[in-house]
Amino acid sequence: MTRSERLFLKGIEHKDWYQVAHKAIATYCKANSIPINDFIDVLALTSPRVSVKRNMEVTKEIFKGNSIDYRPIKTLVPTVQRSIAVWVETKQINGKKTSEFANSLNLIKGSICLDVWMSRAYKVEQKKLFRKDIHSRIVKDIKRLSKKYNLETYQVQACIWSGMYQDFYKNGNVPEFEI
Repeated sequence: MTRSERLFLKGIEHKDWYQVAHKAIATYCKANSIPINDFIDVLALTSPRVSVKRNMEVTKEIFKGNSIDYRPIKTLVPTVQRSIAVWVETKQINGKKTSEFANSLNLIKGSICLDVWMSRAYKVEQKKLFRKDIHSRIVKDIKRLSKKYNLETYQVQACIWSGMYQDFYKNGNVPEFEI
């Protein structure tokens, strides 16, 4: 059994992480008259280098009321601030990790979010994660597991992510998606 499959099986109880997140986001957006795609895009853009909980806090702060109210937030790294400013102007997400995270939160078939946890799971330096040969190998492996276990690729990624998270932290608690 491969390391990725072992992590996948360890995290299998979290296979619906993205579905749970999508449902929570949809409920929140409906209650606050916020376009769900906009909220998910900004949530993805604010995700680098922050916890799930902090990620939600920042995104909700940006969407004060029911419209985007973006001004630089001091706690965000400059690259994230620039990404949000670009998105406000263009509604485009630049960046493989953030765009795939948005796709996964939107439950788009074939999406695979590769982040720091996935680089740890595959024992790859994070900066090399999107090198064509490495990226291709990881995507191929996730697709293999997706087919073997009859799950969407974003579900397989969520399982591996959860398994890696459980291995890394002694308490083994995977962050739940809460709004």
